[in-house]
Amino acid sequence: MPKAGIVGYTGDATHRTLGLGNSIEFGSSVFTADFVTKSVKGNLAFSKAGNIALSADIKGNQISGTAANNGGYATEGGFYGGDAQYLGGVYEGNGVQGTYGAKSDDQIAADQAAVDAQSAVDVAQAAIAIEQAKADAAKAAAEKAQVDVTKALVALEKAKENLANVGEGGDGGLEAALEAARLAQVAAENLAEKASVAQKTAEAATLAAQNAQQSAEDDL
Repeated sequence: MPKAGIVGYTGDATHRTLGLGNSIEFGSSVFTADFVTKSVKGNLAFSKAGNIALSADIKGNQISGTAANNGGYATEGGFYGGDAQYLGGVYEGNGVQGTYGAKSDDQIAADQAAVDAQSAVDVAQAAIAIEQAKADAAKAAAEKAQVDVTKALVALEKAKENLANVGEGGDGGLEAALEAARLAQVAAENLAEKASVAQKTAEAATLAAQNAQQSAEDDL
């Protein structure tokens, strides 16, 4: 429990008129706890029931307020959490009863900061997944291009072999063999260029994924 200071609390409240069949109305609650004077003051707000002002004394981690000091409403409650982050209680009087529960303003801010941080991590993780997918696709493209280069080189060697066979009286004409060799050479060069581009794309995508991962870690 805090020994000093003034802490604000914000939360919810309920209100119900005593008797069978009466429905519960939900509203809001706002409290201010003064840990120096050991007192709590608050207000419950409802659309239909209106406002209910409550005050209570702090004893340890408990709060208690008499009907005489609260316009006919008696209240009992307490503080919860290691640093009194939460306040909750019940009230009854004037033919009604209800509850209230609230978080300290500092706890609300901390909870929101945690939500924002998690949201930032989720966005970063999504970006990482996208960049990793790009890296994987680029790597696969580079590997395929390399396989195609190997096939083209095999075709080039075959074309050269055919060209040599022409000189030895083998099958095929010289012109056809030369054209086949030229096409195989061009194909090999083109595929080698594609493999190089794919490899660079994979490296860039991998770097982007690493940067996104670092950004996510920095946001934690």
